[in-house]
Amino acid sequence: MKVWVDGKMVSSNFYDGKTEPDVSHKLMFNWRKILFSIIFALILLSWCFGFTGKLIDYYNLLTEEAYLTHEEKRLYENIELLNSEKQNLNQDWYIEKLAREKLNLVKPGEVLIKVVPSENP
Repeated sequence: MKVWVDGKMVSSNFYDGKTEPDVSHKLMFNWRKILFSIIFALILLSWCFGFTGKLIDYYNLLTEEAYLTHEEKRLYENIELLNSEKQNLNQDWYIEKLAREKLNLVKPGEVLIKVVPSENP
């Protein structure tokens, strides 16, 4: 049964008609509700930030994977080039080519001509 006191409805379970109604249980209920809401919001926020951090880590890993895949491809191409150069080092024509290009060596009787580009084009 509900009773009206000072324009407010109060349950008769907490009002004996002689004293002021005890509304402390309602205040306690409100504080519990507020405390529960705050705790829930904090848990939800921590979960969201944790999830966001995981997404950032995932994106970083994808970027690193793409970089490493590209680097692996480049290194395999480099290995292939070095293997072909290794095979060519046993050939006389390749040794002569390297000696002429890298060391500027010439055969006896040949004249080395060096072209120097002018400073003013």
